[in-house]
Amino acid sequence: MKATRQLLLREEERARGELLGRADLENVTYLYTAALAELKTGSQVKSRNDGVALKSMTAVLQREADAISQKLNEDVQRLHSDIQLDMNQRKEETSQELKQLDINIMDLNSKFTILLGEVRTEIEATKWISTRA
Repeated sequence: MKATRQLLLREEERARGELLGRADLENVTYLYTAALAELKTGSQVKSRNDGVALKSMTAVLQREADAISQKLNEDVQRLHSDIQLDMNQRKEETSQELKQLDINIMDLNSKFTILLGEVRTEIEATKWISTRA
């Protein structure tokens, strides 16, 4: 029995030496909890900072997209105006060409009328001469 008791005492001493005491256990628990809280806080700060950075980049990209969209709209409007000006200019040129063509036709008509009148006069003169002779 003494041997068993000695064995139990020896094992108890060894177990006490190997196992942590209550104060040590509370200290380790506190350190673990503090480290966990620090990691959580660091993670939250990093997440918040990353969110702010992403919002900032999104805002920059949105401004760039808006600027490109506005420039594109301005370019399209300018092209539309240029095309409209070219079309109006071509219409005016066509109108001027048609007016000139009408003037040329009227000139030819006048010349033909004059020539026709001269030919009729010659025909009448020839008839008159032939009836007199």
